[in-house]
Amino acid sequence: MNPLPTDVLVARGVKRIIAVNVLQTPEDVIKGYQKTRAELQKALEVPFLTDPWAFLEIRFKFLLNKAFFPNISDIIVRTLEASESVIAEQSARSAHILIHPDLSGLNWYELYRGDLIIEKGEEAARRQIDRIRHLIQHKTKQKDLS
Repeated sequence: MNPLPTDVLVARGVKRIIAVNVLQTPEDVIKGYQKTRAELQKALEVPFLTDPWAFLEIRFKFLLNKAFFPNISDIIVRTLEASESVIAEQSARSAHILIHPDLSGLNWYELYRGDLIIEKGEEAARRQIDRIRHLIQHKTKQKDLS
């Protein structure tokens, strides 16, 4: 119900908020679909005589993907994610720093790819490290003045 609960922190009087939004925006989802489609197109270019097993494997995966996706579960989850994304964007306005990893290309059910998700989060945090340091130093200086 509250995918990025910055309002709870504001209500408790927290003065500096660093928020992490791990939800994909609708644009991220589209970007992920485009990336997957491009990878599939490239894989489909493998000639049978060059690598028969790869040729057959990619076509089998393509048929499975075409048969089962999108399915009703995927549509429902993506719809809920889009709604949550809008709520999270509104909540992010209360944050002093927003960390939003690029998770495009990852599907909602791919929790087994935790290492990649963590890596993407670390990359996004590193991009904000100077702002985080500034926020912490500013907070420390305020305490020293009190």
